[in-house]
Amino acid sequence: MSEVFVKTLNYARRLSKFKTRETIRSVRGIFSGKYNLHKFEVAQLANLCPETAEEAKALIPSLENKMEDDELEELLKDLHAKKTFQ
Repeated sequence: MSEVFVKTLNYARRLSKFKTRETIRSVRGIFSGKYNLHKFEVAQLANLCPETAEEAKALIPSLENKMEDDELEELLKDLHAKKTFQ
Protein backbone atom coordinates (compact mmCIF):
# COMPACT_ATOMS: atom_id res chain seq x y z
CA MET A 1 0.00 0.00 0.00
CA SER A 2 1.22 3.47 -0.80
CA GLU A 3 2.00 6.00 1.90
CA VAL A 4 -0.77 8.30 0.63
CA PHE A 5 -3.33 5.49 0.88
CA VAL A 6 -2.29 4.66 4.45
CA LYS A 7 -2.46 8.32 5.49
CA THR A 8 -5.89 8.71 3.89
CA LEU A 9 -7.18 5.56 5.57
CA ASN A 10 -5.89 6.71 8.98
CA TYR A 11 -7.49 10.12 8.47
CA ALA A 12 -10.85 8.57 7.57
CA ARG A 13 -10.76 6.25 10.59
CA ARG A 14 -9.87 9.10 12.91
CA LEU A 15 -12.75 11.29 11.74
CA SER A 16 -15.46 8.66 11.42
CA LYS A 17 -18.37 9.20 13.79
CA PHE A 18 -19.90 5.75 13.41
CA LYS A 19 -17.59 2.78 13.79
CA THR A 20 -19.49 -0.34 12.73
CA ARG A 21 -21.47 -1.28 9.64
CA GLU A 22 -24.44 -2.12 11.83
CA THR A 23 -24.43 1.38 13.32
CA ILE A 24 -24.13 2.95 9.88
CA ARG A 25 -27.09 0.91 8.62
CA SER A 26 -29.04 1.94 11.68
CA VAL A 27 -28.23 5.63 11.09
CA ARG A 28 -29.31 5.33 7.46
CA GLY A 29 -32.53 3.79 8.72
CA ILE A 30 -33.27 6.91 10.75
CA PHE A 31 -33.37 8.96 7.56
CA SER A 32 -35.08 6.52 5.20
CA GLY A 33 -38.60 7.43 4.19
CA LYS A 34 -39.59 9.52 7.18
CA TYR A 35 -37.78 12.69 6.17
CA ASN A 36 -37.58 14.27 2.74
CA LEU A 37 -33.90 15.17 2.90
CA HIS A 38 -31.36 15.42 0.10
CA LYS A 39 -28.41 12.99 0.24
CA PHE A 40 -26.12 15.96 0.95
CA GLU A 41 -28.19 16.97 3.98
CA VAL A 42 -28.19 13.42 5.33
CA ALA A 43 -24.42 13.17 4.89
CA GLN A 44 -23.84 16.52 6.59
CA LEU A 45 -26.07 15.67 9.55
CA ALA A 46 -24.31 12.33 10.01
CA ASN A 47 -20.81 13.79 9.64
CA LEU A 48 -21.26 16.99 11.62
CA CYS A 49 -23.56 15.59 14.34
CA PRO A 50 -24.92 18.99 15.39
CA GLU A 51 -26.23 19.21 18.96
CA THR A 52 -29.32 21.36 18.35
CA ALA A 53 -31.76 22.19 15.58
CA GLU A 54 -30.46 25.76 15.60
CA GLU A 55 -26.89 24.56 15.06
CA ALA A 56 -27.99 22.14 12.33
CA LYS A 57 -29.85 24.87 10.45
CA ALA A 58 -26.90 27.25 10.80
CA LEU A 59 -24.55 24.64 9.32
CA ILE A 60 -27.03 23.34 6.72
CA PRO A 61 -29.26 26.29 5.70
CA SER A 62 -31.40 24.15 3.36
CA LEU A 63 -32.94 22.48 6.44
CA GLU A 64 -34.65 25.75 7.37
CA ASN A 65 -37.68 25.21 5.14
CA LYS A 66 -37.76 21.41 5.31
CA MET A 67 -38.22 20.63 8.99
CA GLU A 68 -39.65 22.13 12.14
CA ASP A 69 -37.24 22.53 15.05
CA ASP A 70 -38.94 19.92 17.23
CA GLU A 71 -38.86 17.35 14.43
CA LEU A 72 -35.18 18.08 13.78
CA GLU A 73 -34.39 17.90 17.51
CA GLU A 74 -35.94 14.42 17.64
CA LEU A 75 -33.90 13.31 14.63
CA LEU A 76 -30.71 14.66 16.23
CA LYS A 77 -31.49 12.85 19.50
CA ASP A 78 -31.86 9.58 17.60
CA LEU A 79 -28.61 10.25 15.76
CA HIS A 80 -26.71 10.95 18.99
CA ALA A 81 -28.16 7.84 20.62
CA LYS A 82 -26.76 5.74 17.77
CA LYS A 83 -23.38 7.43 18.14
CA THR A 84 -23.30 6.95 21.92
CA PHE A 85 -24.40 3.32 22.04
CA GLN A 86 -22.41 1.85 19.16
